Amino acid sequence: MLEANADLSYCGWQNIVENGQDGPPYVPPAYENEDIFETFLKGCPWPIHAALTRRTVIDKVGGFSTRCFSAMDYDFWIRLSAVTQNIIRAPEVLAFYRWHNHGQISSVKWRQVLDAWRVRKDFVAQNPLLIKHLPASLINELVNGNVLKQAREAFWKRDLISAQKLFRSILSSGYWQFSDLKYLLPALLPHSIYRRLVLLLEKQS
Repeated sequence: MLEANADLSYCGWQNIVENGQDGPPYVPPAYENEDIFETFLKGCPWPIHAALTRRTVIDKVGGFSTRCFSAMDYDFWIRLSAVTQNIIRAPEVLAFYRWHNHGQISSVKWRQVLDAWRVRKDFVAQNPLLIKHLPASLINELVNGNVLKQAREAFWKRDLISAQKLFRSILSSGYWQFSDLKYLLPALLPHSIYRRLVLLLEKQS
């Protein structure tokens, strides 16, 4: 990082699973060669332990915020991207995270998705000049599309608590098509009725 005079350096990482199979080693692409804002709006670029940042940059963005508790890392990195795009990749696995399979903040699926959604919406609202080169349709997809995608995924995995909360949230945003109503409207029912309805339809299919 010092040799390149970069403000941030990031590397590859691997999850080490306790009493299980370790995750595969992963080296991210060279984000500095891409459109950073489009890339970061797609999702958190790296975990907190896979990057080194200058203290001056951390101070400039005001450090971490707990306003989106389950997406604190993502919120920090995307806010940092508005301050500097002077980043560099170390193309090897240098960071390791021990995964206990319980207790992680991210285990509450719907909360993580909604917090990340708020992070995206806030970034777009606060930095219009940084993303003015991106088509409005693409921005809409980047900000809202993941909520609908994750809602569908939760539904088919039968995580119906997450599915219902996410479908309800995306319904109010207007980012949906007529064909999505078969998932969105039942989600407005009380959860106990919603669950019984989904399981009943599942048996009949």
